[in-house]
Amino acid sequence: MKKLLKYVAIIAALIAVLLVVAYYLAKKYEPEVRKVIVYELNRKLTVPVKVGDINLSLLQRFPYASLRFSDVVIPQVKNGEATADTLIYIKDMYLQMGLLNFMRKNYVVSEAEINTGFFDMAFYENGSDNFHFWKASDDTSSSGTNFSITEVLIRDFNYRLKDSNKLALDLLMVKSKARGDFGSEEYTIESGSDMWIRTVVYESDTLYEAEKFSGDLNIDIDRIKDSYTFNSDDLELAGQDIGLTGSYIPKNKQSWNLNIEAQNADLEKLTHLLPLNLRNRFAKYKAKGKTDLKLNLSSGERFDLDAFFSSLSGKFQHNEALGTAEISGAKGKFEMRNGISSLILDELEASIGPGDMNVWGKIIDFDAPSFDLNLEGEIDLEELKSLLNISLLEKLEGRVQLDGRLQGNLPRESTNETLDLLKGIDFIGKINLSEGIFQMEGQDQLYDKIEGDIQLKDNAVIIKSAKARVNKSPFEISGTIKNALPYISRKGQKLSIQADFKAKELNFNDILTQNESKRDTTYNFQLPKDVAFDLSVEVGKMTFRKFIATDITGNAYYKSGLLTLNPFAFKLASGTVNTNVHFIQKSDNQFEAQALAQLKNIDLEEFFVAFENFGQSVIQANNLEGRADATIEFSALFKSDLSIASESIKSNIELMVLDGKLKKVESLQAISDYLRGNALWRSLIKVDEFEKKLRVVAFDTLSNTIAIENRVIKIPAMTIGSSALTLNLSGTHSFDDAIDYSINFRINELLRTGKREQQNEFGYVVDDNTGLRFFLKMQGTVDNPEFSLDGDAARNKRKQQFEQEKNTFKSILKEEFGLFKSDTTLTGVPEQKKKNDAKFSVDFEEFKNANDTSAGKENTQKKKKKGNSKQDEDLYDKDDDL
Repeated sequence: MKKLLKYVAIIAALIAVLLVVAYYLAKKYEPEVRKVIVYELNRKLTVPVKVGDINLSLLQRFPYASLRFSDVVIPQVKNGEATADTLIYIKDMYLQMGLLNFMRKNYVVSEAEINTGFFDMAFYENGSDNFHFWKASDDTSSSGTNFSITEVLIRDFNYRLKDSNKLALDLLMVKSKARGDFGSEEYTIESGSDMWIRTVVYESDTLYEAEKFSGDLNIDIDRIKDSYTFNSDDLELAGQDIGLTGSYIPKNKQSWNLNIEAQNADLEKLTHLLPLNLRNRFAKYKAKGKTDLKLNLSSGERFDLDAFFSSLSGKFQHNEALGTAEISGAKGKFEMRNGISSLILDELEASIGPGDMNVWGKIIDFDAPSFDLNLEGEIDLEELKSLLNISLLEKLEGRVQLDGRLQGNLPRESTNETLDLLKGIDFIGKINLSEGIFQMEGQDQLYDKIEGDIQLKDNAVIIKSAKARVNKSPFEISGTIKNALPYISRKGQKLSIQADFKAKELNFNDILTQNESKRDTTYNFQLPKDVAFDLSVEVGKMTFRKFIATDITGNAYYKSGLLTLNPFAFKLASGTVNTNVHFIQKSDNQFEAQALAQLKNIDLEEFFVAFENFGQSVIQANNLEGRADATIEFSALFKSDLSIASESIKSNIELMVLDGKLKKVESLQAISDYLRGNALWRSLIKVDEFEKKLRVVAFDTLSNTIAIENRVIKIPAMTIGSSALTLNLSGTHSFDDAIDYSINFRINELLRTGKREQQNEFGYVVDDNTGLRFFLKMQGTVDNPEFSLDGDAARNKRKQQFEQEKNTFKSILKEEFGLFKSDTTLTGVPEQKKKNDAKFSVDFEEFKNANDTSAGKENTQKKKKKGNSKQDEDLYDKDDDL
């Protein structure tokens, strides 16, 4: 134990002695070494080097002497003079020398270590640079010592380069080690590095960014010729093993040349060898497979890239889709010249789903592509939709046979979206579509069973002939669809169609919605915002709810929210309709319809069925017979569910009905109910017979003009009936079923007595030379009508007759005696009435012996009471005897 302690004490003493000696020697030799090193640096450099501090240590890296430099700054050089800008900055630099050489003053630096800093290298347009700070080799002055560096270790160091051709390089050396005779005119550096390519920029384009680079690299440096060449068989870039050769010759227009080779390389990893702007262009797609690659990059007056690929096979898939394109073999070249990227395909065999395709040709300039590709084979559209991730399409299915050339030039755009490479091109050859299915996102219309031959020309789909179904309604179409591919691939695009459209039958119950549960309750009709069309239409039959039209022909135009059908003709309700219609989109859920229609020989019952009785219950299809001609002006606002805003309806209807019948109209039946409930009229009129005649009111001709506005139907005076029963009717009928009618009818054949008197006791009965007429007002609602006698109408009728008699008398005087010559309103004398023509009056007293004695007494009492009511005063006028 004592011996052990003795040895420990001896060792500690020796260490202490060594430390003292080392410290002494360092202090002794430090000024001399510093002087020598600084002298050698100044002897070899043309610019002054600033050093924050220099320390010599014989123990820090024993058995080596270590010289530590702190905050080393070397300025940039321009025209041989130092500038204020920094070329090299080193936070800590260590020079390591053997201890024996150090003691002999032979300062051979066995290793240098550089920790943290940067080197900013630049080339200028005149061929000069900022980093030639070494003196010419003929400067032989020396301190008599040997000073050289053979190995350099670099950590956390930035190398940045800018040349006059707008190439900028930024590398971060995480750990790099180089060996060589760095002081010679010609030498080779053998280096191993772990570094990051921070950025490589050419002009304003970032070519590479954040790429890891590692491996061994040999660099041959010729300081006399000012050239640098490099090669490696063992490099890894972005996880891919590559071979590399290249050169850099600053005097030759600062020319860079880099050649990379990879055998059986991974496609996904190889994408990192492409410039960043090209990678971003194809970043939506995943590539899995192998290829042989030769990549040449050069930069001088311009940046060029050539990527030769062969034996390429693999799969390509959109990041957000399930579809894949599988390439079984491809050979060609991808190149970039002056920022323009192009693809030349010598051969390509690919399949998309079950379809196989052979392709060869070229695409020039991916920013504004010019196409010339030969395509031969078959494409499955469902797989193509998945591959290209066409999200605006709910469904795209079918098979397309291709045999021809794809050509065209596309405009330059700032952004690139899905299918831009398929937009605006021509296809010279055959395109045949079969088993097609198509549906836009968010729409109910499904197009299926699509078959036909098409062409692509001038950014349009030209349909030679095609057949399809829309929600199970078949049709045929031929024409041109402009901007079709961009429309299905990108939002905000416009579609324009010019075509001939034919169909045997269109069922709009199916077309407007596919959802069976909605079909009887609601629809969703909207005019498209981004489509325009000009269609020649020929449809055999069209059905919507109970509306059935046949033999439809015409033209349909649509653009910017305005749909026009003009001219448009069809058969409806056993007659014909000629019309022009405008639909104007007012908002997302409302549009306006304007129409002018000529109807000929329309069956009224069928017409009312087709329009579902126009939403009213007063007169329905089963109440009508006859044929009609009409001129209709109509306008109204519709909602997207095809319901009408009733307050917006405006219509003017010029109507003529032939051989018509009104059958079992409840509002007319209510008249007989009223008469039956009134004792007076029940005693005067054969109510049962009257009711029987009201059940069916037949007429030869009815002509009138009916107006609709503010939810009110206005009916001017018109005559309905025949020799059996004639009704005169006028008034209004609101959409709320509020009514205000004036009705009068001939009653001479309905009186309970056949005696005809000339004295009329009541103002509501008038003889108008066709027989006695009874005037009545019908007000209230359809469900609860209120009746009253219409004295105003009776007096107006008598006044008209008086004016007519007066004019007849004046006409006689004008003809016989030459009076009233200046009155141009007078017409000729009417023909004399036949002897059996007679006026009729109602003599109240004649009804005393009527069967209903109570009614007679009641009327007698009323007669004795003079002016019992205001109504009686209006209806009774002694001076108006018939």
